[in-house]
Amino acid sequence: MQYIITAYDGTDDKAIDRRLMAREDHLKSVEKRVKEGQHLYGAAILDDDGK
Repeated sequence: MQYIITAYDGTDDKAIDRRLMAREDHLKSVEKRVKEGQHLYGAAILDDDGK
C-alpha cells in the first residue's frame, strides 16, 4: 500500500529554526527508509519566491 503525505512548514518567526533543528534526523530517517524500499519519492513545495 502506498501513501502520499503533504506537510507544510509553519510560517511564524520560529518556523525556520524548528525546520533546521529537525532536518538532520529527518534526512537520516528518509535515507533509512529509501534503503529499505519504503520511501519512493520526496520533493519540496515552494512558494512563488522559491522559498
